Amino acid sequence: MSRTLYDCLNARTSPTHIYCQKGKMLGTANSGFIELIRLYRGNPLVQAICQKCEDFDEMDGGTVFPKDRGWLNLKDLKESK
Repeated sequence: MSRTLYDCLNARTSPTHIYCQKGKMLGTANSGFIELIRLYRGNPLVQAICQKCEDFDEMDGGTVFPKDRGWLNLKDLKESK
């Protein structure tokens, strides 16, 4: 199973982004962060850098399954634009 940011205690959020508390460069362009909207939508938060990260600190609560991720109804999101 892939490591995800849902499962790591080092994943943190700001008002607009998800970032790594340990300073790992997240994001596809190595911007250092991922837009928070991906969390709202329940998108997969698998990052290549996390897969072999020595600082990965797994939460004790177990895996957060896809059905339990996100909280936005995509229909409501599209209607609000």
